[in-house]
Amino acid sequence: MVLMEWLRCFGPCPACGNVDTISSDGMLDCVSVCCETCGATWKNWIQELWYPITLPIEVSITQWSARVEIHRVEAIPHMRLIVSVLNAAVMSRFKLKLCFATEGGVSGTYRHETIELININDGASFGLFDDYHFPENPRCYELLKWYGELLYTLFLDELTIGETTRRGEIFRLTDDAAGADNAKILLYAAIKKKTGSTRFAKSVFSKLDDTLSSFGGMYLAGLSDEDVARLYVPPCF
Repeated sequence: MVLMEWLRCFGPCPACGNVDTISSDGMLDCVSVCCETCGATWKNWIQELWYPITLPIEVSITQWSARVEIHRVEAIPHMRLIVSVLNAAVMSRFKLKLCFATEGGVSGTYRHETIELININDGASFGLFDDYHFPENPRCYELLKWYGELLYTLFLDELTIGETTRRGEIFRLTDDAAGADNAKILLYAAIKKKTGSTRFAKSVFSKLDDTLSSFGGMYLAGLSDEDVARLYVPPCF
């Protein structure tokens, strides 16, 4: 069961032409959307506003997961960096450690509740899910809610970096070194906006550097194919 869900369609509104103004905010179900500028509504964005007309992005929080779902084929540049920073933020906020599952993630104990959150990365979505699926998981849900709200801030909200950026700026990154630097700037701005703390945002990047420089750092975003081959596939003689 989805407990919290947000959707925004990036691209021009078919009715008025304004960009990135179509969302599910204030609608009564998960498939109806409305243009925030002209008020035009669509009862089913899946049927009426499908890519390539717009790019729909969903952020959802359930009892056992928090994820962003991206309805397009192209990968987002610097995804491993994005996942690593977001997980470092969770580790810093809730005093957790790495999860050494192949998929990577975070684990530990938070307020006397055992936590093991595995990275979701199926090509169409990414986020974290509760690997234990305990019937009662109030502390884990508290953590997932915080993480899901951070996903919303990064992917669907406006961010201020000197001036206010467009919503969804993270999707417009270039796949080069400059794009990686811009990803870090957007991630920093999102963490700062979510927490209201410059100090915490800085601490997340310190945690990121410390974690990635450790032996297990590769598990933060999950093992790549190259990591799996290096660690688990015996050499050929």
